[in-house]
Amino acid sequence: MDINVILAQLDQLFADKKTDEVETFIMEHITDAIYRDEHDVQIALMNELIGFYRSTGRHSDSITIVDQTLKLIRVLKLDQTEHYATTLLNGATAFREAGYLKKALSMYEECIVLYQQLLPSTDYRFAGLYNNMSGVYTKQKNYRQAAAFLMDALYLLKDIPDTDAEIAATLTNLAVNFLNLGDTIQASSYAEDALSIHHKMELLGKEDSHKPALLALCAQIARKKRAYRDALSYYQLAMKETKYFFGKNAFYLELCDECADTAYLLKDYTLEERYRKEALMLRKEQFQKSEELSGLLLSRLYYEEYGRAMIREKFPAYESRIAIGLAGHGSECFGFDDCYSMDHDYGPAFCMWLTKEDYDEIGEQLMFEYQNLPKEYLGYTTRTESAFAKDRVGALEINVFYQEFLGEWFFYENMLKESHLFDDTCGSLESDFLITWEMCTEHGLASATNGAIFRDDLGIFHKIRSRMLAYYPEELWKKKLAQAAAEMAQSGQYNYARCMRRLDTVAAQAALQEFIRSSISMVYLLNQTYMPYYKWMFRGMENLPFLAPVAPLIKKLAELPCQTEAWQPDEEKRWEMLNTKDKKVLIIEQICSLVAEELNRQQLSTSKDNYLEAHAISILAALTDR
Repeated sequence: MDINVILAQLDQLFADKKTDEVETFIMEHITDAIYRDEHDVQIALMNELIGFYRSTGRHSDSITIVDQTLKLIRVLKLDQTEHYATTLLNGATAFREAGYLKKALSMYEECIVLYQQLLPSTDYRFAGLYNNMSGVYTKQKNYRQAAAFLMDALYLLKDIPDTDAEIAATLTNLAVNFLNLGDTIQASSYAEDALSIHHKMELLGKEDSHKPALLALCAQIARKKRAYRDALSYYQLAMKETKYFFGKNAFYLELCDECADTAYLLKDYTLEERYRKEALMLRKEQFQKSEELSGLLLSRLYYEEYGRAMIREKFPAYESRIAIGLAGHGSECFGFDDCYSMDHDYGPAFCMWLTKEDYDEIGEQLMFEYQNLPKEYLGYTTRTESAFAKDRVGALEINVFYQEFLGEWFFYENMLKESHLFDDTCGSLESDFLITWEMCTEHGLASATNGAIFRDDLGIFHKIRSRMLAYYPEELWKKKLAQAAAEMAQSGQYNYARCMRRLDTVAAQAALQEFIRSSISMVYLLNQTYMPYYKWMFRGMENLPFLAPVAPLIKKLAELPCQTEAWQPDEEKRWEMLNTKDKKVLIIEQICSLVAEELNRQQLSTSKDNYLEAHAISILAALTDR
């Protein structure tokens, strides 16, 4: 098999915009490479698959292939080769895009060490690595460190021929970081240099699909400078380029919204309405083409078609002060709605969150106008709230909304006036704040941060939400990990077998259910994602990148019948703690083994024991030693 021919065919699929054929194409050739024992080709194609899954937002699949590829390379004893370095680089980028920044950074750093052993210091691949590492620091909001890596990349690239595209990308990234630092002058300078390179490339007949993102960045910079007319021009150019390269995709829709928002700032309401209508049309097409229900999208459409106009007409002085979206209770807020969830509390609806001051002034009137919006939309009737689901949509006070999920301790005024409470490095206040976090239920945090925000000009609602989404303070997170590990060990690895040994099936099933709950909790914790309440906790696992193989094992564990025949009194004593005739015991051990491996991989535990209590002790010991 000629890998260059295969890659050329793959490039042609992308050029012909046949992205729906890409996955099948790569998988078929991987299968062929395995059959032929051509491991070099197999590894190269698995790396292509990592990139494809990453670029299409399939982060869980991308990370799974990363793990498989790295294991294959180690088995083949190629872990000191460029194959391994390339996979580390691609894998780190996959973890970065999935939001797992510490893991990504450790993989990039491992890649640097390997590159230094294998490549000359002037090799262009160092520049690509520095660019990627800067992306992690950017996401960590360490913009100066990100800029430092980008300058290193730029220094290398300027002496390498035919790297215009790479230089333009590096300059664009520098502009992003300086914009985040509030330096619009430097950001403008780097963005203009990047645009100049793109113009030069176009004169040479070279096209680069990164240009739309650069144009959108130029628009952002112009917006920061309050040069709204320039911003609008850049957004319009970005839309044109996006349509040319990708069609009217999700980014095109996002740009459509940005054009509308910028036209609103220019008070060009006719132009704003034009872009709003196009965005509405695209969202309607998306909703009608989707094979799955999406209450969130239905909510957005209902707001865009009716809610926005109502607020502007009836409450013009408050339009920019009302946060709009859908979050809180309900399957649709988690994206789990289906045909069965339509029997109650379902239908076009949205939330309008106001400060206490604004709510006191217009809350009642705003709710009255909301209730007078059309009662049917796109074939769905607006929701009729059940007795246990009142006050979930319509006009809501920000403080009251968050208090419902986070407890009476919560007051958003404190978050604004004393925002240092949300800084994990705030010294003596941190221990008090940890106690506050511990008072919050995990399903409450999940409900407070689910759904989507459509508009929040004032920024208060988003600021609170963002801190919650940043997850638990590190110390509390590790304590919860240790607790989940100990509970898994006690309920599954210890008590289930003991109860079955006594043929106490009720106690055994109780232990099994506790093991399932604590195992699912562990998966969420290792993915740094809040676990929703019991009804949705298993469903919510399907898109989590770490420990994806645990979900089917848990499903199998729940579906297996009670196996009393495997635990008869005349069994040999050696089965007291582990009976290999009981399939549930084997599955429990498989799950615990996967969890132990992941705890080691994330450098949370140093124990090599399969018994998870040892890992709980290791996690807590590391906290004590700090």
